[in-house]
Amino acid sequence: MSIVSISAALNLPAAQVWHTISGFDSLAQWSGAIASSQLEQGGRLRRLTTGDGIVLVERLEYYSESEQTYTSSIVDAPLPLTRCFATLDVTAAGPGRSVVEWSCDFDCAPADEQALVDLFRKLYRSALDQLARQLDA
Repeated sequence: MSIVSISAALNLPAAQVWHTISGFDSLAQWSGAIASSQLEQGGRLRRLTTGDGIVLVERLEYYSESEQTYTSSIVDAPLPLTRCFATLDVTAAGPGRSVVEWSCDFDCAPADEQALVDLFRKLYRSALDQLARQLDA
């Protein structure tokens, strides 16, 4: 099992940040790398299309408005994964400050591990940097 975790400190209240990123289909609105997001199966699945035309399908596994977190799993993607769960989490870090953490744990063949770690790190860092720019935090 491999784990990747990227975080960003923002000069905004956690509730405001969560409002921006909490929708399971909102990734295309704030991440930059995702061109579109379509909900399926009553909102339990999202079909993400990247700017390069790559399609990924994720299932919503856990969602908590009060904890300001959700977890999804990749159910279909052109990636050499056998299992992948990702969690997006917002926590308060003092008055008017918050931390967003995006992490995943996944299984793959050892030969693919470093490339996938690098891919997730790049994707998550880019998305959180884009979020900070969009929110001017």
